[in-house]
Amino acid sequence: MKHNKLFITGLLVAIILFSSGYFSLIKGQDQDYRRVSLSVSGGATFANEDGFSLFESRFNVPTETSGILGIGLQYAITPAWSLEGGYSYTQIRASSGDFTTDMNNITLKNIFNLNQILSFNRVSNSINPYLTVGIGYDLYNYESSSESINNNDISYNLGAGIAFKASNTIDLFTHYEYNIASNKVDNLIGGQGNNGFGADVLTNLTGGIRINFGDKQTTHPSWRPVPVEVRPERYEYLVSQDKLAESLKQKVADLEKELELQDKKHSKQVSLYEQRIDSLNQQITKLQTQLKHAQDSLASISTSDDGSAERDKSISAGHYVQVFATLGLESAKDVMSKTTSVLNDDQNYDSNDLVFIAKRKQFYEVLIGTFSDYQKAQEVLNMMKGVYGDSFIITFPRPVSLQELYEDISVIN
Repeated sequence: MKHNKLFITGLLVAIILFSSGYFSLIKGQDQDYRRVSLSVSGGATFANEDGFSLFESRFNVPTETSGILGIGLQYAITPAWSLEGGYSYTQIRASSGDFTTDMNNITLKNIFNLNQILSFNRVSNSINPYLTVGIGYDLYNYESSSESINNNDISYNLGAGIAFKASNTIDLFTHYEYNIASNKVDNLIGGQGNNGFGADVLTNLTGGIRINFGDKQTTHPSWRPVPVEVRPERYEYLVSQDKLAESLKQKVADLEKELELQDKKHSKQVSLYEQRIDSLNQQITKLQTQLKHAQDSLASISTSDDGSAERDKSISAGHYVQVFATLGLESAKDVMSKTTSVLNDDQNYDSNDLVFIAKRKQFYEVLIGTFSDYQKAQEVLNMMKGVYGDSFIITFPRPVSLQELYEDISVIN
């Protein structure tokens, strides 16, 4: 009963540890390592032969070598220490006699990774020697020609093995184990007491595969690289380099900020220059338009084939005196004739070259010109005010704002 309570307590501890490991894994709180593993193994339980050998099993009677199968669920508590709950089955057969014993063994083992404890990972990062020690609970069934007995008892185990890293997910291993079991596995016949070795010992050699569960970028804790030892002077140097890196990082940040400010400033200046260029382009366009109108207005009066002079249909650049505007051509001709007579009375003007009719939209306008000198145009205006009080001076080409109103003006007489 005492042994049963001890084993049940150990089993409960194992369940709690495995449960905590599982829930931490599914909650994503243990992403650095693959702590949960499942192993499957097979091998041989050694025979008990005559003589003494460290690697053979020990029973009260000689036995044969037999096979063994096992499965285990492991949780890595630290890189150096794991806990594994397992189950194995083997059958013990007498080499001289008719008994067999079916052994069902439930175990709870501590696994100590020597590549972490003794820094063997300095030599290789893919080989891990390890030791095991634990407790078991044997459920065995003794069968002979005369009787059949079921029983159970506590056992203890010691072992050593080597694991090989195949990948982050797969480990291969080989393991030798020494199980100290009940002394009643092979000598329960007739209920007699112990007749041989002080305790039955099962030794077995197995090999197997271990599957590590977790993120594909992580590995089992037992494969953690060896920590790097840093001398004090090296540590001081690294600290100074870290401070230098932080200083350089701050300088880079300051330079980036200054570059951003300069970029904004330059962008603003470029925008102002672009606005000025647009303004100049608009002014050039206006000047080109004015130049074209000026060129059109400065076209000279052409001469007919018979030598008589006739006025060009466009209005030349210069100053004019407009004396009259009407919707009827005949009225304009009458005013033109009267204006010519007034000018003829003054010997300073040749009315034949100065007085003409221009048509602008629906209006006929009587004009006197061209005068290059504004003062001359003013003298004629003063003269015509006495006849036509609404007379005024008009200058061509017209301002840009009025060009649309005068774009179709032409001389018809």
